[in-house]
Order: sequence, then C-alpha cells, then structure tokens
Amino acid sequence: MAYLEVPLRTDIYAYTQKTTIEGVVYTLGLRYNARMERWVLDIMDAAGTMLLAGIKMLINYPLTRRFIGRINGLPAGHFMIVDETGQERNPTQDNLGDDIKLIYVENGT
Repeated sequence: MAYLEVPLRTDIYAYTQKTTIEGVVYTLGLRYNARMERWVLDIMDAAGTMLLAGIKMLINYPLTRRFIGRINGLPAGHFMIVDETGQERNPTQDNLGDDIKLIYVENGT
C-alpha cells in the first residue's frame, strides 16, 4: 500500500500549493468555508486548469475516487481525510494539517 501525506499549512484558511503526486505536479487549493463549516479542496493541473472544484473534505471518505477515469488529468489514486487521534472528527477551521491529515492513496491500495 502506498500512501502520501500531503503537507498542509495550519496558519491560514485559504491558500494554494504545488504538490507532486506520482511524479506529476498539481496545484491544490484549500479553503475553509465558514458558512458550511467545512474545508473544501480544488485540484488544478500544473498549468492552472481546474480539474475539480469545491470538494468537501470529509473524514474517511474517498474524496476523488468517483472522478477517477472520468476527468482527464486527475491522479489515478484518490484523496482522503484521516483523523490521527482515532476520534473520527471532520476537519475544523483549526485542526486540518495538525492531527487531521490529507492523504493521497495510490490506485490499487
């Protein structure tokens, strides 16, 4: 099984970052939506073309699996949110990147 923990910032509530997944550079956009009380994820290719937008970041749910093979340019695996404390908490405004992690799961694992 191959998992990659995506390093995240913990000091701001909206940002983009370059992340290499399986040798390909993607731009991930993360932002906290206060009205929904949820973090959302955007995935763009290296050129900045939006591949997915506004994916709600929910615990133990394969965030992007349903889009694999349907959207050209997406990585072959999927992203998940994991609570390292075992309490099964969804990410809040203040814990994403600390004990709540964004994980990339390679295809087939």
